[in-house]
Amino acid sequence: VMTEEGLKIIKIKDLQIQRTGMTVNKAVNHFRRQMEMGNSYEHVRQTYEDYLDMAAERGMNLQDDIVRANARMFEFHQRYLEEKNREEDEKRAKELKKKFKNIKKNYSLNKAIYDFETEEYIFMVAGSVEEIIREGQEQHHCVGSSDTYFKKMDKSESFIVFMRRKSEPQTPYYTIEIKDTNVLQAYAAYDRKPDYKIVQKELNRWTK
Repeated sequence: VMTEEGLKIIKIKDLQIQRTGMTVNKAVNHFRRQMEMGNSYEHVRQTYEDYLDMAAERGMNLQDDIVRANARMFEFHQRYLEEKNREEDEKRAKELKKKFKNIKKNYSLNKAIYDFETEEYIFMVAGSVEEIIREGQEQHHCVGSSDTYFKKMDKSESFIVFMRRKSEPQTPYYTIEIKDTNVLQAYAAYDRKPDYKIVQKELNRWTK
């Protein structure tokens, strides 16, 4: 199907008309409106398919105009995705808490050993699997997605500690793995090491 402008070809199979019951013309108009908002064809295609999948999972009627031709499709897609991720995270956290009970059990002791603060920074031992999962998500690294770190903490082989700026105590800065007084690794978001000379100096004070 070619759009009115004759500049973009839309494939029939991407319109999802078998699922939505929309006419070809109406489906094409929906696609075109989404692309006119600055979205690429491929982005619209993939988002529309995912959006319909998640709407169906919620028991919504895909042949209802409010659903199938939603002008705020991208907004609702993101909302559904966040809900789905949150549900999956809650399920995983529940399973991990049952599997690695010592993380919470030993928290008070670990807090007394590892919690520390300097003039500008604070170091806080992770107190729960939820905190570790959230840290990994916000920092975009593997600390919360791999069972490895949970196993080590549960066996007291190594510990995850959060380094934060005092001015932003709720904002992740560096995630640290420590064994005894040895820092095994320390990374900020996306496994990067910004301001590492300063961080290294603070880590040395902490480990002493």
